Amino acid sequence: MKRVKILVAFLVLISMIVIGLFACTDKQKKLGALTFAADEDGIAFSYEGDLSFYYSVDGGEVSSLLAGFHVDFSTEVGEHVVSAYAEDSSGKKIAEGTFSYTTANISLSDLTVSGSTVTWTAAAAAVYVREEGDYTLTTESTYTAASEDSIVRVKAEGGFDQANAVYYVGNPITKSVRLSAEKLASPRLKVTEKTLTWAKVTNATKYAVSYDGGRYAAATSATLSDVVGSHTISVKAVGDGVTYADSLPATYQYETKIA
Repeated sequence: MKRVKILVAFLVLISMIVIGLFACTDKQKKLGALTFAADEDGIAFSYEGDLSFYYSVDGGEVSSLLAGFHVDFSTEVGEHVVSAYAEDSSGKKIAEGTFSYTTANISLSDLTVSGSTVTWTAAAAAVYVREEGDYTLTTESTYTAASEDSIVRVKAEGGFDQANAVYYVGNPITKSVRLSAEKLASPRLKVTEKTLTWAKVTNATKYAVSYDGGRYAAATSATLSDVVGSHTISVKAVGDGVTYADSLPATYQYETKIA
């Protein structure tokens, strides 16, 4: 009889464990998945029923959120995770989920020109291009102008890029380029003893000097050579590469003789 009681007790214990396991499994199966949606207003999540919603960002403090409201994007550059869950009126967790995204700064490279085609690299939620009239949204990184005399403008704006789950922060960036830049006037050269100088050229950003056909280098004046023989100094005004192109070189030729 004692053995029977022990066996019965053992069977009851096993039954309770099995029932508990099934109950836990059943509870896990019933826990639903929140639906997330992100747009320019922020991150929203929902689930069917009259529920209370809670969330935390990057493992921080848990806060409540009214249904239909949004969680603001973080402006701190880096990766972020929004963890959220829903409870019924009894405090029982009904659904949960996470939403991951990245915050990054807006960037727009300088515009480069090849013929009538303008090229750039941008990191932004939206990029717009304009030749004439209004800006037009583009998903490309090149634009072919209709006229070789046009000024092409490109604008990068922030916001949420849904396709890549990236939130771009920062003020809009606008850059422009003239396809046919105006060539600067050549410098007017003047020699004083052994120094070559020149008058300021309007719209020049700097000046470049070449000695005897060598490589151009930035300079504010040039020095005549003491080496016996014929020499040439070339000076050109350097433009900004957008509105103004480099000038044709002005040259000064001279000969150094044995004293």
